[in-house]
Amino acid sequence: MAVSSNGYGAGIGGGNNISCGNIVIKGGHITATGGSQAAGIGGGESTSCGNITISGGIIEATGGQSAVGIGSGSSQNNTSTCAGITIVNTTTKLQSTAGTGSTYNFGASNGGTCGTITIAGTVRDQSENDFNADKHATFYWYP
Repeated sequence: MAVSSNGYGAGIGGGNNISCGNIVIKGGHITATGGSQAAGIGGGESTSCGNITISGGIIEATGGQSAVGIGSGSSQNNTSTCAGITIVNTTTKLQSTAGTGSTYNFGASNGGTCGTITIAGTVRDQSENDFNADKHATFYWYP
């Protein structure tokens, strides 16, 4: 399944100033691309989303300008939030690519926040080099 936004909404998740609840992906081959300042999977521009849980499938997510592939949208006034992200080790492949100008590729977009990031049972910190878009445009995870 390929999904995208041509505005300020996430490929899967929040829209332009429209928040969303929890996002649960259990399988499939998903390619999601966010609109400007929106995550591929997660929050739209200046919105919040609940927890993101991915427990299966092949996931390829790309953020729009200033946004992460998976996580919160971008925000000028720090209003974009993502409650947390959990990636279960039954996921076959995951890649999260930063949009142009994004500081990170996964988690919190520019001006946004993200709760706890847990990958295969391990809590990860947003500041890790794996998530730094200047060092790695894409975060890859294979179990």
